Amino acid sequence: MAEDQEEFIEESAYVVLDLGPDLSDDFLKSLASNKSNVAITDLMESRIFTQIDNQTFMGHVEDPVGSNLLFEMKEKQVDRSGLLPMLATMRNSSSDEQRSKWNASFVNEASKIVLSQPIDFIPKTTAPSHQKSSYG
Repeated sequence: MAEDQEEFIEESAYVVLDLGPDLSDDFLKSLASNKSNVAITDLMESRIFTQIDNQTFMGHVEDPVGSNLLFEMKEKQVDRSGLLPMLATMRNSSSDEQRSKWNASFVNEASKIVLSQPIDFIPKTTAPSHQKSSYG
């Protein structure tokens, strides 16, 4: 390997991104449904910036006290086509309501929590004319 080339080690890390208590449920649902673009700065830095579409957040990383397990939720598909019509009407509807309609399957474990708050950028103003320097 040449000396001027750097060796990069690619590593995956699952994090829980806490965007703060001030965001509405509608905003969070729209992020998920629109499959918004997310960019996060280096997790090893003391301040972490996260950008989701046009919203920017600043935060820091904390190690979780316990384990944060990530699950994928899928709705159960019930096949009732095999039941005779007479048996289908005799089923106890309360037993259907007691059964879970969702399956949870383990995906991975989150190793870090990023606690963030939304931030706004203030446009940079130009310096007053007496402070400007001219380059000749």
